[in-house]
Amino acid sequence: MYMKPTIKHIPRLGLDDFVTHIAGKSFLDPLSFPLGQNGYYTEKMAVFSSNYKRLPTSYLQDFYKIYWLEKGNMVNISQTGKTHHQDWKIFISKPGETKRWCSVKDTEGYFIAFSRNYLSNLQYRKNMLLEFHYLLPYWNVQFNLDTWHHTQIGQLFRRIYYEFSHKKKQSCNLIRLWTQELLILLKRCSSGENVNIDAQQPAALVSQQFVEKLEEHFMEGFSQNLVTAKGVRDFAQELCTTPNHLNYQLKKHIGKSAKTMIIERYILAAQCKLIHTDLSVSEICYLLGFENPSYFSRYFKKYANVSPQAYRDRFYKMS
Repeated sequence: MYMKPTIKHIPRLGLDDFVTHIAGKSFLDPLSFPLGQNGYYTEKMAVFSSNYKRLPTSYLQDFYKIYWLEKGNMVNISQTGKTHHQDWKIFISKPGETKRWCSVKDTEGYFIAFSRNYLSNLQYRKNMLLEFHYLLPYWNVQFNLDTWHHTQIGQLFRRIYYEFSHKKKQSCNLIRLWTQELLILLKRCSSGENVNIDAQQPAALVSQQFVEKLEEHFMEGFSQNLVTAKGVRDFAQELCTTPNHLNYQLKKHIGKSAKTMIIERYILAAQCKLIHTDLSVSEICYLLGFENPSYFSRYFKKYANVSPQAYRDRFYKMS
């Protein structure tokens, strides 16, 4: 059963922070492994299973993480959903997600974790996020592994782990190459493998840039304990475009307006705070930049179809 949290603030974890919690110290020394700090890390799932309780109760993740669970059971709460992971499972967590681990038992396999900068410097394509759509925050993708893909992906994780652990000459280049191969294989066995996004298409590029700025705005706000008000015009100005053009491109690529996406992000932020913290509804209201708790409750109910307190109570009851 999910226990009610007793925390007020959810820390933002970069890759360096995550590694320090799991390994007891950072292994991202650029002198011993020249990928730069906050770049790349891999580990056996058994180590994660032993040390995951060192992580904060809930945390805001600021890096990508790909898990290959060969055996075992994992239960976590990612954003607003509780998920069970079992044998032969590939799953991904992305920057901007609020995470809480409930249990990790008897696991075998590996995971890799890398920063946004590392992804952008892989040099496979100019825009890696649009090439591998399952890394985008607005794509919910399932991976269906047959025996062949399971074997190939397992071999890649083992090779990456070996090179990362031994740090021989050209290890960083091999890891870069095999990470690209892994991303390609994952695309082939993802539920959206037929999705082809042209990185040069204005609608796709603008949509990605908008979503990245939207996520960063909320992550910065959470770090400062205040999400400042920011509307469509503000985002359009940052992207050097007009509100009408921004809306046109978003509707063309994602099917939603900028205003709708901003509202949805506010609701998601509120839901995460209701689930992952013991902040009162009034405290969440002020954290998200609302001045009136009554208005915030009406706003939440309008778009979530339930009051904030009822949403929290229902989650505890169902979990």
